[in-house]
Amino acid sequence: MKKGFKLMALAFIAILLAGCKMKANYQIEIGKDKNVTLQFIVAYDDEMIDTMISMKDSGNSSSSSSSTHTDQERWDYLESSANEGDSYKDFKKEKYDKDGFKGYTYTLSLGNIDNLVADGNATDIDKIGKDSKIFTKSGNVYKINIKQSDSDVQQFNQYKSSIGFDVNMVVKLPSEAKSNNATSVDKTTYTWDLTQTNSVDLEFELANNNTTIIIIIVAAAVAVLAIVGGVVFFITKKKKEDKDNK
Repeated sequence: MKKGFKLMALAFIAILLAGCKMKANYQIEIGKDKNVTLQFIVAYDDEMIDTMISMKDSGNSSSSSSSTHTDQERWDYLESSANEGDSYKDFKKEKYDKDGFKGYTYTLSLGNIDNLVADGNATDIDKIGKDSKIFTKSGNVYKINIKQSDSDVQQFNQYKSSIGFDVNMVVKLPSEAKSNNATSVDKTTYTWDLTQTNSVDLEFELANNNTTIIIIIVAAAVAVLAIVGGVVFFITKKKKEDKDNK
């Protein structure tokens, strides 16, 4: 009986959220210096924010009805919701207000990729953050293996017919990957539509960065040649002067 009431409540929520849109984009950027930057965008359209405010104000989702709110009320709700947990406490937070979506962009530098290497177990996408081990490594070859949590998959399947989900994982590399299962590829940018796939698999190679060392060696060699050339020139000139003075 309780299960029946739960299903009725979920069905009613789906009706309330019909036509609403949500954006949840994840981006991992790996630079030539091997530093990794993580970015999340979590945003909603006005209709979805209004519905969530109404559901929260009613205290009972099964009896709530959506009403229109002002932009200030929407931002106040988003700010209070963003401050409820500590999931993004280490991130730099900026307002996101584009293409009819309101929310926040969260950015965090994770440091050198070699500090983020772990065993071969897949990482849940909702656990990615500070100190998370999202890479494996063999020689200069790295792998990302990320999966969606069972709860995320369940929610997508449950509400995808009523909510417009824009949920992607994007990985930007300094060079082309060795292999990937991305939904789309644009040069060295790999994108996964997480409404279509449950896992992210990417294999890539980061070459040893010897450019600086080579530049230093070349510069040192040029300096040595310049010094030797100067000495030879000085000695030759001195000998010539001595000869002329005789």
